[in-house]
Amino acid sequence: MSEKRCEKLVCVVNGLSLVPPVSGVGRVTLELSKRLFGDGSDWKPLYYYGYYSSRLMDLGGMNGGSEIKRLALRFVRSNYVIKSLARKALNFYGHFRNSNATVYWEPNHVLLKHIRARVTLLTIHDLSCVFYPQWHPKERLDFWESNFRRGVEKADMIVTVSDTIRKSVLEYTGLHEERVAFIHNGVDHELFRPLPDACLADFRARHNLPARFFLCVGSIEPRKNLKNLLVAWLSLPYRVRGECKLLLIANSGWKNEDIMKLITDGEESGSVALIRDVASFDMPFYYGLAEVFLYLSFYEGFGLPPLEAMACGAPVLVSDIPVHREILAGAAMYVSPSDASIIAERLEDLLINSPSASGACERSLRAALYSWDKSAAGYAAIMESLNEKSERMISCPPKRK
Repeated sequence: MSEKRCEKLVCVVNGLSLVPPVSGVGRVTLELSKRLFGDGSDWKPLYYYGYYSSRLMDLGGMNGGSEIKRLALRFVRSNYVIKSLARKALNFYGHFRNSNATVYWEPNHVLLKHIRARVTLLTIHDLSCVFYPQWHPKERLDFWESNFRRGVEKADMIVTVSDTIRKSVLEYTGLHEERVAFIHNGVDHELFRPLPDACLADFRARHNLPARFFLCVGSIEPRKNLKNLLVAWLSLPYRVRGECKLLLIANSGWKNEDIMKLITDGEESGSVALIRDVASFDMPFYYGLAEVFLYLSFYEGFGLPPLEAMACGAPVLVSDIPVHREILAGAAMYVSPSDASIIAERLEDLLINSPSASGACERSLRAALYSWDKSAAGYAAIMESLNEKSERMISCPPKRK
C-alpha cells in the first residue's frame, strides 16, 4: 500500500476488555490485536482504555507505577456506577480524538457512542444477556438494553465467534446474512502444547499439586454451571473419588453466593481447591497434569479453555450444548449439564476408567484446526473490505436531500 493510503488506516479498538480482571473477551482482543497490528501492519491502532493510547496494554508486564494504573483500571471496570460516569465524561474527548479514524472495532458486544470512525466492526461473542438475563448483574443488563440494538443496527459488519452464535444473532436481529460472519477463535499453539513429563513433575512438586485432580477453569458465575458440578463432585463417595481433588482455577464472578458456599464446603472437606490469579504461562502445566478437564457451562459462545486443554493433551468433558458440538466435535466427551446426578455418574465413570491414555491424537488434531493466525487473517480480510467501503464513502459521499 502507498504511504498516503497507510496513513488513513487507523483502527480504534475498544481495549476496555483488556483492563483487569481480564475475561475471555479480553483474551480474544489481546491475541487478535497482537497479530492484526504488529510489525508490518498497514493499520495504526488506537486503543481505548478509558483513555486513548497507541500501545497495546501488557497486563503481564505491569509493575511498579504501572501496578497503580492496573489497580485503578480494575476498580473502574468492576464498579458499574464509576464506569458509567467515566463513559459520559469521555464522550466529548472521544468525538474529538477519533474523527479521522477509518475503522472502529468493538470486540465486546456493544458499540460505544463516543467513538467515531467512518466504518464500524462489531464482535458478538454470545447472546446470554438476551436469552438468560437472570445470570447477569442489573447494571450490565441496563447498559446492554440501552445500547446493544443501536450498535447492531449501526455496525457495518458483525462478526460472531461461532456459527452457532451467528445463527442466533441472525434470528434475533433479523439482519441480512451478508452483514454477519463468523470467525472462530484460536489457540496459541506455542504456549498450549504437551509438555515433557519431567517438567510437569517439577511443576507439580513446586506448586504442591495433588497426585490426581480433575480441573475446571472459569469465572464463578451462574452460566458456568459450577453449582451442579460441585454438587455432583461432593456427592461422590470417598471409595470412588479417593485422593482425587477437584481443582478450580477461577476469577471472581457475580451472583455466586451459593457456589462460594459449596466451594468452601469442598475446601473444608479437602476435596476441592480454589486457585486464583494463575498466570497464562502456567496454564499448560495445569492442563497437562489434569486427569480430566471439565467445562460444563449451560451456555457458551465459543469456549476457549476446552480447546487449550486439548492442545495440551488433556481429556475433556464438556456440556452437551450446540457450540461445543460445533467446536470440539468428536474429540470431547459430553454430558447433560442440567442434572447434577447425571454429572455425578459421568464423573464416577471417569474416576474408575481413566481416559488419559486414549484419544490424545484426536484431541491434538482437533485443537490444531484453530489458531489465532487463522482468526486474525479472517479479521484482516473484513477490515480491508471495510476500508474499501470507507474509501468509496469519501469518493462518493451521499447526496443531501
